[in-house]
Amino acid sequence: MRFSAVVSLAALVAAASSSSVGSPSALTTPKTQDVATKCRPKGHKKPNFVVFLTDDQDHLMDSLSYQQYVKKHFLDEGTRFTHYYTTSATCCPSRVSLWLGTFAHNHNVTDESRPHGSYYKFQANHLDDDWLPLWLQDAGYSNHYIGKFINGVDLNNTVAPKGWEHFEPLVSPGIYNFTNPIFSLNGGPVEEHPGVYQTDLILNKSLARIDKIAKKDDPFLFVISPTAPHDEIQTNGQFTPPRPAERHKHLFPNAKVPRTPNFNPAKQDKVGWIKDLPLLTSLQIDEIDHHYRQRLRSLQATDELVDSVIKKLKEKN
Repeated sequence: MRFSAVVSLAALVAAASSSSVGSPSALTTPKTQDVATKCRPKGHKKPNFVVFLTDDQDHLMDSLSYQQYVKKHFLDEGTRFTHYYTTSATCCPSRVSLWLGTFAHNHNVTDESRPHGSYYKFQANHLDDDWLPLWLQDAGYSNHYIGKFINGVDLNNTVAPKGWEHFEPLVSPGIYNFTNPIFSLNGGPVEEHPGVYQTDLILNKSLARIDKIAKKDDPFLFVISPTAPHDEIQTNGQFTPPRPAERHKHLFPNAKVPRTPNFNPAKQDKVGWIKDLPLLTSLQIDEIDHHYRQRLRSLQATDELVDSVIKKLKEKN
């Protein structure tokens, strides 16, 4: 196994996907040989791709400043995307766009749940008939996924999409539960892990997977996708701040949401539905700051995951 780099998938999607307009059925399958050629440095073997995919992480509220290992391995090494667009602020459409290289109005997954979104909509549209994992597979890659995929992978629907050698997604109701994660491997029976911190379990599964990947010389894509710092969602549907690992729960006691000029301004100059909102109370601001600290704390296990995975990749050379 060769550890060439840990890179973003964005360039790979751009290289692999074709431009299309209209319904998902109008997509044109790219020439997989072109994909392999564009992804391979001249005179070298095909590169490996490791993608760390966090859920609902902010940029403008400075979360990266609290991740020392992301800073060490990425920012200090010169990797920072300063001109980047997401296709949708909604989770499911954006995640599907990442793998297809098309906008939500093309792939038609436009919501988080049925009938217009979720994994059920993804399957109904047969979107795994023509997407990045298959393009890479045709180019000789083995593809591996551990963690959150999209909403709708649930106890009644764990069928693995096409193109993955190892597909081990989080399964609802364990996707947004940080201490009772539920997984399914390649569409098989679910496994529950009560009392185990989700990100730590994803790390252990990822390290074990790297040991197996390292036994072969095939190029690979490996996606590692913890849920943090997304809110937890309780069985009654209530959203609560993300739960950090026990070892991190007392960190950053003085951290607060950045007090930018648009934070609770005394004079509001925005459109009507915002302009007419009352000022936040002291109690509401305290709750917002607590939520912010919980998000930062939940990201610490992810930060450790990044460091451990990169060390393992280098160890396996």
